[in-house]
Amino acid sequence: MALPHPPPSVSLFARRVTDGLDPKYLLFGVFPLVSASGGQAVGVGWGLLAAAVFVIPPSLVVHAGVRGGRWSDRHLSVRTQRLPVAVGLSLYVTAVVVLL
Repeated sequence: MALPHPPPSVSLFARRVTDGLDPKYLLFGVFPLVSASGGQAVGVGWGLLAAAVFVIPPSLVVHAGVRGGRWSDRHLSVRTQRLPVAVGLSLYVTAVVVLL
């Protein structure tokens, strides 16, 4: 017996909550906030730079892969698609940390 689908309003609400609490959006607030906790205004700039460098390019890579048909969706639901993305983005983040 198949389970009934949730009402569209619940699905829409759940999708908005899930999208709104996406880590990439939260990082734009967390990086500058943590950087500002040092008490200097220059920390906020570094936090914004870190947020932009660590969030925007990986998001664009995943988005381009989904649009190009390389990956199933932005959540990388197919497990075999996760490893190359994880390795590539880990190398990218490592390179950025070394540069910063």
